[in-house]
Amino acid sequence: MLTVALVLLAVPLAVEVRQVSASPTHLPVPPEKTIPNGPMGDAIRYGRKVFTQTQIYAAPYVDSGLNCSSCHLDAGTKAYAAPLVGLWRVFP
Repeated sequence: MLTVALVLLAVPLAVEVRQVSASPTHLPVPPEKTIPNGPMGDAIRYGRKVFTQTQIYAAPYVDSGLNCSSCHLDAGTKAYAAPLVGLWRVFP
């Protein structure tokens, strides 16, 4: 009886795993060539450096020795890994 119960519990899990794995792993990100020239583009490029090389550009703000991209995988573009893509539309 216990075996039947475990099998019945595992079936929904197997279905859910397939559904998640079928989801995209990377979110759509604009190409770097679309970053504008001038102060806005400079700010965007600097922000990316701070995010991916935090220990060089913002070490006093992070005690752990990690970069922001250590948790926000693939520079915040990987789905289900604390992505940042599109957040500019959510927050003012």
